[in-house]
Amino acid sequence: MAADLKPSKKYQHIYAILRYETDAGENVPIDLRVTVKKVVVDPQFADQEVKRLNELNKDKGCHYFVQITRFEDVPIEIQSLPTVQWMRSEEPQA
Repeated sequence: MAADLKPSKKYQHIYAILRYETDAGENVPIDLRVTVKKVVVDPQFADQEVKRLNELNKDKGCHYFVQITRFEDVPIEIQSLPTVQWMRSEEPQA
């Protein structure tokens, strides 16, 4: 499944393993029914892990699946921090 997808030329593909709560009531918002279990870089491992988790949790009201996404390595701007001088505080008085 995940291994069959073509890689992006611009971004590294990563694979999110998601858990969907199948036994949640209709009034439960979707963001509380779907959880990111983990993110991995190997598509074969992602497929194997989904299969393992679905077998392990088959009677627990959930379903696992893989969602391909991309990793955007955004450079963090390095800024110098101001120099802080620490002053020794007085000892607490009894």
